Amino acid sequence: MVFRRARKYLLKALIGLAVLVIIGMILLAATNTHEEVASLAEATQDLNNVMRLFRWTVLVLIIAFWEKIVELYAPVKGLSEKQIAYAKSLQWRVAAILVVFDLLVIEAIPARLLG
Repeated sequence: MVFRRARKYLLKALIGLAVLVIIGMILLAATNTHEEVASLAEATQDLNNVMRLFRWTVLVLIIAFWEKIVELYAPVKGLSEKQIAYAKSLQWRVAAILVVFDLLVIEAIPARLLG
C-alpha cells in the first residue's frame, strides 16, 4: 500500500519535472541567441556536476542495498523464494547495466570521443 502511493507520487513528480524541462527547453530555443545559450551552458556547469554526483550516489546506494530492496519489493509482487534468490543474484548484472547506461547515454562518452 505504501509502495503504491510512493510510486504514484514519484511518477507524478517525474512527469511534472519532465514537463517543466521540456517547456524550459522550448522557451530557450524560441528566445535565446547562440551566445546566450552558450553562456547558459557555462552557468549550468555546476548543476551538471552536482547532478552527476547525485546520480552516482543513487547508483551506489542501489548496489549497496540491492538485497534489502529485493526483500522489501518481493512481498508486494508476491515473489516466491526461488524468484527472490534469483533477483538477489542479479545485483552485479543490474549494477553493470546501470553503469554502462550512465556512461554511454547520459554522459555520452562515445560522442565526446568521436567529436
